Amino acid sequence: MMGAVHFLPGSTSGDIASRGDYDPQKHAVMTFDELERWLTLEIVGRYHADIHRALKIPPRLAWEDIVLVRREPLRLPYDEHRFILDFLPFEERVIRRDGLHLFGLKYWDDVLSPWTGAPDKMRVRYDPRDISCVFVDGPNGESWPVRFADLGRPTDHARGAPAGRGRFEGSWSAISR
Repeated sequence: MMGAVHFLPGSTSGDIASRGDYDPQKHAVMTFDELERWLTLEIVGRYHADIHRALKIPPRLAWEDIVLVRREPLRLPYDEHRFILDFLPFEERVIRRDGLHLFGLKYWDDVLSPWTGAPDKMRVRYDPRDISCVFVDGPNGESWPVRFADLGRPTDHARGAPAGRGRFEGSWSAISR
């Protein structure tokens, strides 16, 4: 399956040296949503349905077989929301008087008040597909959703950013066009 990814326009390829002058961002043709859909279909549709070279059966059938003979129930994450947050990229930021600044955008929620002006940086998690809401990790392990300081901004503005970027590198003027 990983081989198929490298055939997509904008792929960074598996070997940086062989890339040469090829600019993946210039050649990327999918949005984040399109790449996510393509990858999901590859994994769920093709990979899990095709016969696996080592297993000699499709991975989906191997999974079903092992679940049937399992003595203990499957363990799921205790906190599904926290589990997802743990996989999001993050930046560290100081909370200013006018809010949290990330990628040229300002975020604010009253929950940030106790940390306003504190010298310590806070971990700020974000979903590159939708940066209208970020998640600030508090000092006691809790995580707080924080939205745009300007409530007039649309909430679905980050959709459609080129998939070739590893993280959001824009600004409001770039994404509001």
